[in-house]
Amino acid sequence: MSRFVLVHGAWHGGWCWHKVIPYLEGAGHSVIAPDLPLSESLDTYVETARAAIEQHDDPVILVGHSMAGAVVSAVAEQVPDRIKRLVFLTAFAPQDGESINDLARTNLATALRDNLVPSADGNSVSVEASVIPQAFYHDCDEKDVAFATERLRPQNPAAFVTPLTLTEENYGGVDKQYIECIEDQVIHIHLQRTMARRAGCTLINSLQTSHSPFFSAPAALAAHLATVGIKDARQ
Repeated sequence: MSRFVLVHGAWHGGWCWHKVIPYLEGAGHSVIAPDLPLSESLDTYVETARAAIEQHDDPVILVGHSMAGAVVSAVAEQVPDRIKRLVFLTAFAPQDGESINDLARTNLATALRDNLVPSADGNSVSVEASVIPQAFYHDCDEKDVAFATERLRPQNPAAFVTPLTLTEENYGGVDKQYIECIEDQVIHIHLQRTMARRAGCTLINSLQTSHSPFFSAPAALAAHLATVGIKDARQ
């Protein structure tokens, strides 16, 4: 049995994993999927993810989707001994000194370009409603699209501009996997592959899905994650 902590990306919540969790738990694994306080800073996201890890006695497989690639990377820097494997699910994987926005500047094909709407006070940003289905969920069931869309929350933009501090001694020593989503319209596949290479991922898996495989391919996604868990449990 392996222990998983699943960290959601921007605008989403722990609810986005609800179709994946039964597959993992059915295979005998334990899973925690925390809600990040999206109105807060990247540091608070890191604290939330660390608190979830501390609910497990043993090292975990820490999974970050999209924006949460930065979150889980920062956690790996702080507590590398608590992480069995770091998994980037079509996620941003900054290098030392980089922010998500630094990477996003090269993500020219994203459907989110020019479609982010800041709040009047500038403290949050939302996605233009008309592009949400195509950007995030183009291969998802209509019920899943409706389920997700009504639960999306404004996102504090500070998470996008905060640079990470990552060292070879801590972050660099954690085993890493990248799960790429080939049809992703939020993070282009070229950028995904560039980040996976730069992060030194020892395993790369592919899903022929949108940015949201937890809805469109939950069994396949869980199978990738569970295989990692089985492999690590035997070491």
